[in-house]
Amino acid sequence: MTYTSSHITLQGLALWTFMPDKMKDYYKTHKWDLLAINIVAGLPDIDIFFGIHREYTHGIIIPTLILLLSVLYSQIMKKKDKYQGKNKRFTRFISLSMLMWIIHILIDLTWDAIMVFWPLDNHFYNLDLIFRLNASNLVLVGIIPQWQIYSKTEGQNMFFINLTQEQRANIFGKFLDLTIPQLTVEILLALVWFVVIILPMIKRSVKKGEEKNKKREKIVVIGRILKKQLNRQTSVVGLLIILIGLMYGPSAGKVNTYEGSFAVYLANTNSIFDPTLGFSLEKEKARNISLLIKTEITKVNYSAVLLIVDNNTFSTFFNNFLNITEYYYNDSLEYQSLEKQYFDLVEETINKSEIVKEGKITGNMNEVSITLYNNIEDNIQYHILYLLKEWTPNCSFMYKTTVSLKYMTERVNQFIGGIIIIFSGVIVIVIDQIVSFLEYKKKGSK
Repeated sequence: MTYTSSHITLQGLALWTFMPDKMKDYYKTHKWDLLAINIVAGLPDIDIFFGIHREYTHGIIIPTLILLLSVLYSQIMKKKDKYQGKNKRFTRFISLSMLMWIIHILIDLTWDAIMVFWPLDNHFYNLDLIFRLNASNLVLVGIIPQWQIYSKTEGQNMFFINLTQEQRANIFGKFLDLTIPQLTVEILLALVWFVVIILPMIKRSVKKGEEKNKKREKIVVIGRILKKQLNRQTSVVGLLIILIGLMYGPSAGKVNTYEGSFAVYLANTNSIFDPTLGFSLEKEKARNISLLIKTEITKVNYSAVLLIVDNNTFSTFFNNFLNITEYYYNDSLEYQSLEKQYFDLVEETINKSEIVKEGKITGNMNEVSITLYNNIEDNIQYHILYLLKEWTPNCSFMYKTTVSLKYMTERVNQFIGGIIIIFSGVIVIVIDQIVSFLEYKKKGSK
């Protein structure tokens, strides 16, 4: 994930690099305005202090609307010849600040999940861009957007900042060790930012009458072609609205599919006794979950049961299981007693649970699958137990068990909403271009 310092340094350098020369001259005499705008690049991460990281402050809808209103206001004031002094300074500050806020969100979108479409949608979205190459000649075939969509609870639980103190202690223990990947890049960015942005601000004297540097050549050729039209700030905001609509609707699709898997070992050896597998899944109204549990083809036949249990049964089972295995590992319990107590615990849990699948695991039957549906409004959390309940006596085993999950989220309403947002952006651009054309005709008639 990106760090707040990265946003401030990288976005500050990008802002200064691509800023028109006329605006640069303005901010050379309004340096603190520029610094304040730059600091806004890190403000979305202020939610860290409230334990709701990457949620409401990482929604792109509100800053885009504020940017649009600011640009429209500046256009109206220009018509009335009132776009001067404090008025101009304030609207320019708001526009650039919201632009920095939006860029922060777009950067974070490809670095773990964020609630990008809040308040329209409270799901967490993560975007991966896959560069597909021809395997033989390594020619780029295409760039494919791949979306992962998570519920609000799943998204919150991804970041340790959002966990309670008790949850962090249970997961990480006494200390939480963080590593900073690419630390040298972070330091280099900070040094360049200091030299380019901060150092000129703290110089006490600036020589007057210095000749202006020649305009640097534009690195991006297409910038020359679009420069005139990009001066129509309203059209640029319209393009941003279209981009948001494309992400929210057609790009993520009517049905989003995300697949994942994890593996554990079911074991019954002299040193390890753990013939259990337990996990929880959150099921939303618009989401179907396909679950496949597959075990290595066995040499030791054993019986297994797949259960759906409530939270209390889930917690009680594992608390009791940990207690009996702890006695065993401390040599306070014989293996035969351990085995008997475990089988009794399994039978007790089966009697109070919903059995999904039960049967012997052999060379002919080594996988079970279920699909979870519900049609109710509230989210449901499923607790899944996959337990071995008997096996060939006096036989040790350790078999790898893989759990494959396939999430299918229906998002027809979001797709339609994305189309509406796209049309809204098109309307903004069309109106702005009509106004531009009428202005041109008016000047021509004079």
